[in-house]
Amino acid sequence: MIGKVKFFKNDYGFIDIGQNKDVFVHISEVQKARISGLMPDDQVSFDIREGRKGMEACNIKLVHQR
Repeated sequence: MIGKVKFFKNDYGFIDIGQNKDVFVHISEVQKARISGLMPDDQVSFDIREGRKGMEACNIKLVHQR
């Protein structure tokens, strides 16, 4: 799936997946991807899995950095 980072601060954020839906992303998934950080409007590819509190992004890859 492809989306844009909507918000990311400290250790968590949200990726906009369209149709007024967001997916939670935790810093641990960003670190696993060896990305130094995410900024609003960065375009990322990712998978979605069921997390402890709902759907969350995993297997993140940076497609286009703002």
